[in-house]
Amino acid sequence: MANDMTTNITISGNKELMTFLEGKHTEVFNGEDRYLSFVGAFYDDMENDRGWFIDNVGAKWCYHEDFWFGDNESGITLISAWYPPIELIEKLYEICVKIDENCEITGTYQDESFSPVGGFIMNDKGFNSEEDELEYPDEDDYIGDDGEVNDELYEAATEDFYNSLWDIKDELLSEAIKHSKLVETEN
Repeated sequence: MANDMTTNITISGNKELMTFLEGKHTEVFNGEDRYLSFVGAFYDDMENDRGWFIDNVGAKWCYHEDFWFGDNESGITLISAWYPPIELIEKLYEICVKIDENCEITGTYQDESFSPVGGFIMNDKGFNSEEDELEYPDEDDYIGDDGEVNDELYEAATEDFYNSLWDIKDELLSEAIKHSKLVETEN
């Protein structure tokens, strides 16, 4: 069974782009199949086939968990198998840039095992990402003198881990953005 990869995407752009995404939001949530409706809303030729998904989405399966829109940005949470859906993000950018040439897609991702976690940006300079591998606290590292897990210490370690997770993903996103300014567009 594949690990779940959670990818949080933010699309920034003008009102026309947000109106377009609002329409896609309606299409996605009116879709018959939650597991296919998001991808199907952005691909005219979608096939419910593992090979097609790997080639066009970047993972053997992918579905939306959340999709919202506002005045200048839209947010999407996707769950995919093993990898962030980079090909789907590239497709989203390809569609969005036709509506707003200054749009930008940023986001973070994390595997359920926290290996990898990362941040990315896609804009007129291309795609850039930064990632890291984190180690979840191991109960065996918190064995007390009585031979049992010291629950208080272990819970504190896991709380610290989760608190730092958001900071780490934000730092990786900041690094991806910083390095994207050094990348030239391949045109």
